[in-house]
Amino acid sequence: MQNPLQAYAPERIIEAMEVHHYPLQAILYGTALYRMLRWRRPRANPDQCIVGIVYVFTRGMKGADTPIDNEGRRYGVFTWRAPEGLWKELSDLLAGKNEETP
Repeated sequence: MQNPLQAYAPERIIEAMEVHHYPLQAILYGTALYRMLRWRRPRANPDQCIVGIVYVFTRGMKGADTPIDNEGRRYGVFTWRAPEGLWKELSDLLAGKNEETP
């Protein structure tokens, strides 16, 4: 019988993310966070303030005994850092701005 935690091994967790459309959710939430940050702290650098996205699949964890792979990545945890400037670009796109529109 296969260990159920194996479905949430770092190399397999991307599949779980895709099945549930979490990458799209992460991008929308990150963009919303950028817009709130821009409104509350206009001088803040979003690329330094939003340092990453983390999804935790608790069903893929086992408390203090949660396995860690050879690269130090914990099972059940997905992390991603957006490329620099992505939050502003997506915010502008959702606002209907493009290179011709100020």
